[in-house]
Amino acid sequence: IRGNIGVVPQEINIDPFFTPLEIMNVQSGMYGVKKKQNKNLEILKNLDLHEKYNAYSRSLSGGMKRRLMVAKALVHSPSLLILDEPTAGVDVELRTKLWNYIRLLNKQIDSQKQIIKLLSSVTPQENSIKEDRKAPMPSDEIERIKADVMKSGGYKP
Repeated sequence: IRGNIGVVPQEINIDPFFTPLEIMNVQSGMYGVKKKQNKNLEILKNLDLHEKYNAYSRSLSGGMKRRLMVAKALVHSPSLLILDEPTAGVDVELRTKLWNYIRLLNKQIDSQKQIIKLLSSVTPQENSIKEDRKAPMPSDEIERIKADVMKSGGYKP
């Protein structure tokens, strides 16, 4: 199941001493992506990171680091993409570009499978994005679910 899920956490968690391409290659290796199936440079290009593919990630801007997080989540072509505040710190133009790329992915692989996106956001612009389906969850429901999980001893894989 884990191999079908890509996660973009809210916090940036990249190794500052690796380049974006090295980070992507490590991530691909963790998911068992074969070198012939590796699309890391293509993903970096589509997220406008191709010019910095060989720079240390610590030298990237906040928006570039955020896009690198999205790129990491896409290396293994997941069926489910979980995005927790994916465009925090990203300007409007890059936010639009990022969402257009995710929609493009759906069109490219529509015949094989479609990416299901689960988005957590407080940004009104993201909440107004027209997607196939939306299910806004009231904050009291989120708190009830958290309490239930904590009562049961937490999340168990």
